[in-house]
Amino acid sequence: MDRGLPSPPGLLPRLPLVPHRKSEERDHISPPWLAWSIWLFFVAIWVTLGLFQLASPDTTGEIMNWVSEQPALVELGVWIVFLPVLAAVAVWETSLDLWIRLVALAACLTWTTYGLYPRKDGSR
Repeated sequence: MDRGLPSPPGLLPRLPLVPHRKSEERDHISPPWLAWSIWLFFVAIWVTLGLFQLASPDTTGEIMNWVSEQPALVELGVWIVFLPVLAAVAVWETSLDLWIRLVALAACLTWTTYGLYPRKDGSR
């Protein structure tokens, strides 16, 4: 690159390239135990939800009723924290075809289990 030459008039000056920081230099990496705890928490939620669904098919409807009965701020907080799980429950409670509900359930399950899986380098 010709960094030594001045910029033509009317164009922005060229900025120097900023070197990339290595992953171990990042300030925002959470401790590994926290990442594993969050991942295991969501895996446990999915397993529990599946067992409840097998034992009592009305469980998902009761979950959606409970969430909707909460005050607005509590409901918003529950939706934010458990978004993939509640999205799957909400889709499961619709009258869509079974195959569409299964695909949506698989997408939400993948979203949490793969998306939250702790990486060695700390990246997401």
